[in-house]
Amino acid sequence: MVNIASMVSQTALRVLSGNIVRPSWVSSINRPDDVVTLGGKYIGPELPSGIQQAQLERDWPVTLERGK
Repeated sequence: MVNIASMVSQTALRVLSGNIVRPSWVSSINRPDDVVTLGGKYIGPELPSGIQQAQLERDWPVTLERGK
């Protein structure tokens, strides 16, 4: 919970100070090695070996219009 609270507060401060000016996707990855250990597959940017915590900021994904 502390990692999520920190991520949200840091992002809010960056928005309020004008450092983020367009929609962004901010995510936190905790212990990515656990994904494989638990039978899952990590799909995302390559992370350095041994990383325990990562915070990523990317442009908000483009929404595709449906039904056209």
